[in-house]
Amino acid sequence: MYNYFKLFIAALLVSVCVISCDNSELFSKLEITEITGTSAKFNYSCYHRYGWNTGVCLSTSPNPTTANYVERDIDGAIDNLTPNTTYYVRVYMKRGSSTYYSEQVSFKTKP
Repeated sequence: MYNYFKLFIAALLVSVCVISCDNSELFSKLEITEITGTSAKFNYSCYHRYGWNTGVCLSTSPNPTTANYVERDIDGAIDNLTPNTTYYVRVYMKRGSSTYYSEQVSFKTKP
């Protein structure tokens, strides 16, 4: 019984941190690399990731949301981009009706 109580307290503390901390405490730095005219590679990580849906949002407008293009890999490639175009990217974490976003990163594809 004591072990269940410790597990409950630990889960409660993690939940409180996720709800009360600012977004910088949820995400590590999003990195965009190997940018070409039609693709780019990305890498990110989320703290407290387990039990959450995570991915990246991509748009040609600032502050993309999950309503925009979404890739769910932690590291991978974004394909079918338009050459010479600025894109905005954010990592998201979503569980139920709660969605949190990382700071935005922008990059421009090559001509």
